[in-house]
Amino acid sequence: NLAKGKIIGILNADDFYEPNTLNCVADIFKALPEPTFLVGNCNIWDNDGHLKYINKPKEMALFKLLLGPYIYQFPYNPSAYFYHASLHHKAGLYDVDNHYTMDLDFILRAVQSSTVKYVDQVWGNFREVEGSKTFDDKSKGLATKRLKETLKKYEGDLDFLSRTRFRFRIGMKNIRHFARRIKYSSLPKKIVLDELIKSP
Repeated sequence: NLAKGKIIGILNADDFYEPNTLNCVADIFKALPEPTFLVGNCNIWDNDGHLKYINKPKEMALFKLLLGPYIYQFPYNPSAYFYHASLHHKAGLYDVDNHYTMDLDFILRAVQSSTVKYVDQVWGNFREVEGSKTFDDKSKGLATKRLKETLKKYEGDLDFLSRTRFRFRIGMKNIRHFARRIKYSSLPKKIVLDELIKSP
């Protein structure tokens, strides 16, 4: 509510932009319709200052995001995305009472209410370090549970076609998971397959 500009970017404590990111983003927005959610890549750094990986959220369709980050990555940190301030009029504000997944919660609403553009450039840097909220939540084993709950919340927003595609992908994911269990199971494969056929 306090932001007065037309474009919003958020930089949390200890996070930082790559050089020239703001100039680059400002130029890109000149040709984008309003509202647009603009996404780039983000470096994820560990406790010792080593690069763990680069978050590249190339696919931002809602049904793909709902499949989870092991299939399609969502933007892990706001240092790598920007959007028109007017998007809040359509997608709503951040849920400030949701201290752990408020960013993802907003993204899942934002992609339904805006033009989404991905640019394959590193814009943000996120330090996932010991003592931080994200690090501690993962260490306690709570992050995955919160993630699943947030994704589940938005399944009902899918249209019929997207919901069908989503269910198909979930089914294929479960089959692949079961196939891995068969591969490493000590039981004869026929017995395991028979049990699968019998199960609802």
